[in-house]
Amino acid sequence: MTEFRKSARFQLVVAGLTALAVGAVFVVTGNALASSAGFAVMALLGFQALPIPGRRRPPTIQDERDEAIQRRAYSAGYTALWAFLVAWGVIVPLAFSEGGEVPLAFVAPVIWVGWWLLTLVRSLTILVLDSRGL
Repeated sequence: MTEFRKSARFQLVVAGLTALAVGAVFVVTGNALASSAGFAVMALLGFQALPIPGRRRPPTIQDERDEAIQRRAYSAGYTALWAFLVAWGVIVPLAFSEGGEVPLAFVAPVIWVGWWLLTLVRSLTILVLDSRGL
């Protein structure tokens, strides 16, 4: 298994753990704004870049195929992010059009959900395209 595929699987696991953490905090507290604390699990993505003591990591070599997969994965991730932001920007104000105010619980987690969605779609795209042998 290549480092490229290992990285995508790690990101997918972190995205899944994040969804579980957000759901668990929401079940425990019953507060949508407090459940955004579960997005702190996304900080685990930063551990990919840390060197492991005692283990020498060979340099990652990417060929044209890997670069094409990366481009498509980023494109799919950003497409999902922008589709989410546009849908959120249209649906949420319509849902609260009676009072004219959108509660903070629906505004604050937008960036977190967008980052989570970008990571999820990007890692899934990498795994699918890599397994198909693009």
